[in-house]
Amino acid sequence: MLTPAQLSALDLSAHTAIIANAGSGKTRVLVERYLKILTENSELHPRNVVAITFTDSSARDLKKKIAEKLNQLLKDSPAGTKRDKLLEIKSQLESAYISTIHSFCIQLLRTYTVEANVYASFTIITS
Repeated sequence: MLTPAQLSALDLSAHTAIIANAGSGKTRVLVERYLKILTENSELHPRNVVAITFTDSSARDLKKKIAEKLNQLLKDSPAGTKRDKLLEIKSQLESAYISTIHSFCIQLLRTYTVEANVYASFTIITS
């Protein structure tokens, strides 16, 4: 059962940021929203949807829980268009943009070095 606030986060009519305390169900809502976006839009693929978290462990956890939910949905889904879409999502999940903001931006810069006007061999400076 989702709370009213969690249900409103599943409204796809607008982009959203989900910010809440630990244990409040953020990951569950993100899993549901992520899969809803992909399953309700046949032309979208996991590489078209970005899910940003603050930590590497949160990103890994989110991707793991999306995979688990996909497996559950596939188990319960009869053959047909919906099942085919779920299989497609599952096959592309490894290359999905589910990461920290830092990892996502690094990937963008590495992919579009010319457009970003950066050297392909750039390195990240940490302090």
